[in-house]
Amino acid sequence: MGALCSKRSEGEVSLAELADTLALFDELRIVRVPARPLTGAAADLVARRRLTIYAAVHVVLAIPLHMPLVTADAPLARPVSGVPVEIVRLDEIRS
Repeated sequence: MGALCSKRSEGEVSLAELADTLALFDELRIVRVPARPLTGAAADLVARRRLTIYAAVHVVLAIPLHMPLVTADAPLARPVSGVPVEIVRLDEIRS
């Protein structure tokens, strides 16, 4: 969501596209997950991939959920070697 808002402020995403995306969030079943159990694996990923801890936690969280990680963050969108997570770029599914 943060990357999408950044793209809006940079003029890469229209206000209508942002509004449509926010409306989709209303349809999601969002579940809170404690971050503490993920921090060790995330810190390892930060060291190996030079990601932010914020981004690494999202990658690590996708593993036990067996879910793809959808992102507009270009550095995060590169495949993560040794991590069984499908990473999908947001622009690939909007096209």
